[in-house]
Amino acid sequence: MQGRASGKRLLRHAFEKALKLSQNMEIYAVIVDAIDEQAKEFYKKCRFWEYLDPPFSLFIQISKIKQAANW
Repeated sequence: MQGRASGKRLLRHAFEKALKLSQNMEIYAVIVDAIDEQAKEFYKKCRFWEYLDPPFSLFIQISKIKQAANW
């Protein structure tokens, strides 16, 4: 499924769920664990930030998701 935009669709769905949940709960970020370097680069292109350790964990703040979605 690589290269078919399915990753972006799934990520968008996850962002929509996180935004909806953040209306009723204190959620500050979405955290992902990339399975390899290619996945890590995908998340970085989607504005995720890297943790220093472990090397394949990344996060994005809910406020950044809201800005991108113009909510």
